[in-house]
Formats: sequence, C-alpha cells, structure tokens
Amino acid sequence: DKGQDKGQDKGQDKGQDKLNPSQIKIIENIKVKASITAAELSTIVGISERHINKNMKKLIDLKIIRRVGSKKPGYWEIVEKVI
Repeated sequence: DKGQDKGQDKGQDKGQDKLNPSQIKIIENIKVKASITAAELSTIVGISERHINKNMKKLIDLKIIRRVGSKKPGYWEIVEKVI
C-alpha cells in the first residue's frame, strides 16, 4: 500500500506541495504586480535578492512563471496556476 501511495505522489504534476513558502509568496506577489522586481520581492518575502532569483529560476524551470519582454519594460506571467 505504501509503495502505491508513493507512486501516486510522483505522478502528480507541478503542485503546491513542491513549492516552498518563499516560492508561494513570490507567485502571490506576481499575481498582484506583474512588473515586480527582485528587490521588491526580497523586501516583501524577507529573503535576499540572490535567494529570490534562485527561487524564481526554479519557478521558471517548473514552467510556473515566465518573463515576458525585456528587463525594464517586461513583466512576469503565471503560466501554471498552482495556488
């Protein structure tokens, strides 16, 4: 039975259970302000910009968010609704 449950968990796609609390806060704040910067997120989430960037890279790799446009005039888009 336990082995069967494990297999079911692995079969689940991107989900909230795979995201850490910082990543969830990042997504929530992107929903509020798509043009939010790493510096703004750092202040809101309470972690360094470096850790914001690492978490955002993970979210991009999971295809949960993506960057639209270039650095200054660009914005973040939620691709996969996980929360």
